[in-house]
Amino acid sequence: MDKKNRGKKLFLEFGLFAVLWLIFLFIAKLESLNYFTGVDTRIENVFVYFRFAKAVDFFQTITFFGKLEFIYPLTIIICLLLWRYKKFKYIPSFILTAGGAQLCNFILKSILQKPRPMFSLVSETSYSFPSGHAVLAVAFYGLIVYFAYKNLKSRVLKVLVYFAGVIFIFLIGFSRIYLSAHFYSDVLAGWILGGTWLILGILLFKSIAFKTINKLVVLILSVFVIIVSSLFFLTLPTPKVIVSFKTVVVKNALSEFNRENLPRFTEKLSGAHQQPLSFFIVAKNDNELINTFAQAGWVLSEQFSLSTTLKLAETAVENKPYPRGPITPSLWEYQVQSFSFAKPTSENTIRQRHHCRFWKTNIRTTEGKTLYVGTATYDSGIKKWLVTHKVDANIDKEREFLFKDLLKTGEVEKSEKINSVGSVKGTNFQGDYFYTDGKAYVIYFK
Repeated sequence: MDKKNRGKKLFLEFGLFAVLWLIFLFIAKLESLNYFTGVDTRIENVFVYFRFAKAVDFFQTITFFGKLEFIYPLTIIICLLLWRYKKFKYIPSFILTAGGAQLCNFILKSILQKPRPMFSLVSETSYSFPSGHAVLAVAFYGLIVYFAYKNLKSRVLKVLVYFAGVIFIFLIGFSRIYLSAHFYSDVLAGWILGGTWLILGILLFKSIAFKTINKLVVLILSVFVIIVSSLFFLTLPTPKVIVSFKTVVVKNALSEFNRENLPRFTEKLSGAHQQPLSFFIVAKNDNELINTFAQAGWVLSEQFSLSTTLKLAETAVENKPYPRGPITPSLWEYQVQSFSFAKPTSENTIRQRHHCRFWKTNIRTTEGKTLYVGTATYDSGIKKWLVTHKVDANIDKEREFLFKDLLKTGEVEKSEKINSVGSVKGTNFQGDYFYTDGKAYVIYFK
């Protein structure tokens, strides 16, 4: 590459560095204003719902490769090998990207002091924002991929190394979200911050290898980034994390629900409204709720795991029954449903089924009963690619169907139908259209 083209490429790389850095600062500012709090909490709860043993084991292995305790010794070994084989021009870049990225990450964590997620499967003592694993994965492994790409002769190997590296870096970041070691926004910011240090490492390498730019410029720029980061983050408030509500004991559960101004709609990951609540059930405990639904012919659905997911796919393809088949998560007040119930149709196939989701609230009555809120829908078929069910638009019909089934059990002490949200039309998280008169049943079990 001639000097002119090399200069243009370096200019673009500096430009990319500047853009990534500005994006990172923008995300950090939004983080400090709690912009991501809702979506972070919802994503965390959805991944908790999809946890199963083999996936946890896999991601705990993956996350190990992003640990500082693994990357730093590996950096030293790589640098010693490069020294041994007289590849001196590569060494400063590894030291800058691994060391600079971690130092910058440490400073930013200390300033923002964002708490970690509540349901973490990984023991950590540092703060949450940004994700150090994501930063180091992009900066360190990204540099390895870059050097491998530049030195390999085979075009096929270049492509394989590139895509393998991207997937590996993505999995390290994703593992932090899946294991609830970090929130979504922590990892997103970590990838972007890691990208800025990766570019600095590449620029330093080029300044040494091609003498196009002075390596002192890159080093000074790196120090400048750290200083500016510190000054910028010192002006930001500490972000907050949504915590679980404490149990509230009251005489009238529904009155307390209204007093706390709890949402009457389920929500998408973004927080946007979807299907409104159609049931408010007051029951003694979880067992009474489950047993009463069982008497009504509604069985408790299984949780998602590798085996239940495979069985769900198999029965969907072969159009077989699977009464306890897992039900996709929905969200209310940031939380995934506590219970999912299903009832087969006369077709007795997983492709069509009645189902409902219920959330256990923090509201208890002075009689020792608990308020549960829920929704009911009807799966009329399987969508294309057999990934999700198609939900019938008339959700009021399914509300009435479930209510009649519960009445037949003889376990309903009293009930009333209330005007909850008024007439509503919308779409659920799967994009299915629904409409409702907005009414809901308040049911008291004996």
